Amino acid sequence: MARKRVALIVPHNDRNSSAYTRNLRLARIWRNALRLWGVDATIIVAGDVSKSQFQQQYDFGIVPTMENLTGSMAVNSWLDYA
Repeated sequence: MARKRVALIVPHNDRNSSAYTRNLRLARIWRNALRLWGVDATIIVAGDVSKSQFQQQYDFGIVPTMENLTGSMAVNSWLDYA
């Protein structure tokens, strides 16, 4: 079975916001936890990577938290609720 390519996705790229800082911190915690199971995850920022780039390079992604996030975020265009 092939290894899955995992991305930890920071949902927006406003580096001055507390939400960005919180998501980056949580992504680092997730990455360390996933390493315990032998999974090497990459942290990416949704506004810096396009959806098509993500789909080409990764098998699935995890957004650490969407708590208290309102308004437009780059990751919203990636979501498919179907």
